[in-house]
Amino acid sequence: FLILISVALTPSFGRFIDTHGIAAGLALVNALGVLTFGLLVARPDWSLYVAFLAFGCFRAWNYSLMTAYSMGVFGGASFGKVYGIGVGTVSCFAAAAQYPTMAIVLGGSNPNFEGLDWAMLGVGVVMFGFPAFVHFRTVEGKKGGASDAANAA
Repeated sequence: FLILISVALTPSFGRFIDTHGIAAGLALVNALGVLTFGLLVARPDWSLYVAFLAFGCFRAWNYSLMTAYSMGVFGGASFGKVYGIGVGTVSCFAAAAQYPTMAIVLGGSNPNFEGLDWAMLGVGVVMFGFPAFVHFRTVEGKKGGASDAANAA
């Protein structure tokens, strides 16, 4: 039941994207991912419920945004190839990293996930670079388009 909260909230997210743009949506989705991870690491019982709600929205909106972004940038003719290569590549890297990472964490006599937790949080923070990239490309594109139109006139 909790993960289905994204169904009720998705129209609001669509409105958010329409009013604030895809870069803001990417930042919001990334923030939900970092929030989910942080709440799971925090471990009070209440945080698990909030993390599950945040994860439901994160998962649904992440795939929606990947689709919208890929379609907007690459168009419908090459969408399947780009989406498949992108998702497939990331999935392969994630799967390839899973077992070595677990071996490192569990390899000693006293398993400790703290370093891995900090690394995952760091990756989540670094991922805010992509929404920033999209935002600045969009802003520069609008500026360039306006100045190009002014120069043509």
